[in-house]
Amino acid sequence: MAPIIEHHRGVLPHHQEEAQIISLNWRIAFTLPQHLLDILQDLHELSTTYQDERNLDGAKETFQRNYAIKMQLFDDFLGKYNLPDINLCDPHLAQIVTTSMRFYDGKLYDLHAYCLMPNHLHLMIQPLANSSGIYNKVSDIVKRIKSYSAKEINQILGRTGAFWQHEYYDRFIRDDADYNRSVEYYLYNPVKAKLVAEPQEWLYSYCKMEE
Repeated sequence: MAPIIEHHRGVLPHHQEEAQIISLNWRIAFTLPQHLLDILQDLHELSTTYQDERNLDGAKETFQRNYAIKMQLFDDFLGKYNLPDINLCDPHLAQIVTTSMRFYDGKLYDLHAYCLMPNHLHLMIQPLANSSGIYNKVSDIVKRIKSYSAKEINQILGRTGAFWQHEYYDRFIRDDADYNRSVEYYLYNPVKAKLVAEPQEWLYSYCKMEE
């Protein structure tokens, strides 16, 4: 196992190892319908069980597989859930979020992919080491992106209070096949949500492999 950079618990456990490529997602702060809350409860129970059983043979692989299935189910529902008053893909709001992600590219992390959806965000990054050789923490990266974008969006919308949900979801990319599957999932998210017919039509996604 690579050296651990960060391992902490919020509502969900977060685990970061050195030089990992990590898939992240988080959403706007809003009250979820019950069927999505049920899925989140399942994710929490999976995480809790894994903390108790992580030293058992095969526990890590089983947890990652089951967690990914539940997370995809949650994301599929979320992609089709419309908020009446906020749409991250409004051009003004989208520019704020995409600019904040690109600003830290090459500074705090290498940016591999992202997909901005109307009420949530997918982001794939590889945290970089700073001048002291210490890797930037994912929690700090997420905080910077959220803080800047929330402040700017709230100002545009004339609102106050939390804009982003406090919690975020993170999953490290295991290998090339996992990387390719994850990128494809990002790019096809707007298609599955019936926002566009083809991935290339979506204005608010990016993939490093396509540069």
